[in-house]
Amino acid sequence: MTGFKRVAVLLGGRSAEREVSLERAVSSYLFNSQLLARADGSLLFVAPAECRDEASVRALLERLTSGETAIREVLTFDLRQSMQNGGGPACLRLRVALSPEEHAAIGARIWLDDALFVALTAWVERHYRDRLSPTDLADPALLTESRCALDELSRLLGLANIYPFQA
Repeated sequence: MTGFKRVAVLLGGRSAEREVSLERAVSSYLFNSQLLARADGSLLFVAPAECRDEASVRALLERLTSGETAIREVLTFDLRQSMQNGGGPACLRLRVALSPEEHAAIGARIWLDDALFVALTAWVERHYRDRLSPTDLADPALLTESRCALDELSRLLGLANIYPFQA
């Protein structure tokens, strides 16, 4: 099953594929949305404003809150400025439920807990400069520092060597 089909199923069945074209889903940033669980067991769908502005996506989201799914509310936010400044997909995320087996199969240390928060905070304090001047960009030491930081972050998160400079 393709990624789009999986999302379509998650968003209310295979009919979602016919309701919203892949082109419209991408242009509306539908895949950058996030499902949030509420205390009562229902779901809140948080989406970029482009989902509200695109008629076919808006119709799909309205259908999803009609009682056919656990989604009870859709909130949209104008994230254009954030996305234009590099926020992109980081502005919102699609939430995907994992089975215990799928969760356990993820070998990387990506689940934020208190220990990882402390470790990441210490990593930022060690490696992030509080200032960066134009002359720093010409300093070869900056490249060395950046590679050292990324290498340490990869190890901290339990990732394989993912950068070309890592051997």
